[in-house]
Amino acid sequence: MKNWVAFTLAVMIFFALAACGNGNSGNNDSTNSQAANESADEQKETNEQEDPSEKEQKEPGRDSKEDDEVRGSEQRVSVAFDGGEIVVKMGDNPTSRAFLDQLPLTMTFEEYGGFEKLSYPPEKLPTEGAPSGHVPARGDFAYYSPWGNVNMYYGDFSYSAGLVKLGEIESGVELLDNIDEDFTVVIKKMD
Repeated sequence: MKNWVAFTLAVMIFFALAACGNGNSGNNDSTNSQAANESADEQKETNEQEDPSEKEQKEPGRDSKEDDEVRGSEQRVSVAFDGGEIVVKMGDNPTSRAFLDQLPLTMTFEEYGGFEKLSYPPEKLPTEGAPSGHVPARGDFAYYSPWGNVNMYYGDFSYSAGLVKLGEIESGVELLDNIDEDFTVVIKKMD
């Protein structure tokens, strides 16, 4: 009987100590949470003081080499459809050149995700030597190698592995904002 009473008492003490420990842990969590919030505020202030061009270079898929390849080309293409015309300044990279070699093309674009229109060229494009991915932004003209589709972005999106920037939409991106149905375009080089 004494053993049973001692055992019961030991179990009760164990649970009492465990409960006290959880109470202290909760206070530590509150303190840790407050410290984490202060640290996040400090980091936010530091980020706000950074040069935006430096921040842009740190993002995956947003490096200066890729931007230089887009700036290095003077080739423009016309994307003409019933709703108007979009002008794209093509990049100077192997994937962009392979796309240009397929022009002129008639393609049907469809809505995808609320931020891009996509279509499939007749032949997949090479991506050797291309960046491993890209952070697409409004106005980007890109190739998504895993699916083999070409994209016109009318909204921003997060980093996408396998996305290669082909060029930048110089004019007409606003035409994509209100197109909800599939639409057919003729893409050709401009003189």
